[in-house]
Amino acid sequence: MFIFRAIRVEDVDFTQCATHGSFSRRWQETVYNMFHFTTLYIIPLLVMSCCYSRILLHIHLQHLRDKG
Repeated sequence: MFIFRAIRVEDVDFTQCATHGSFSRRWQETVYNMFHFTTLYIIPLLVMSCCYSRILLHIHLQHLRDKG
């Protein structure tokens, strides 16, 4: 899948990869951005939240068991 394109600046030895102009339709860029936002932010956030919730629940139950 081709996503990025190389943009060269005239009169300067400079090349940069960019998504600008790489998609033929606006919705394709939106889907691309939402996919990366979800996979790089939302999913790790949910996994960490679940893990820390389970840790806190385990600590709380251990505390109640030791207290009683």
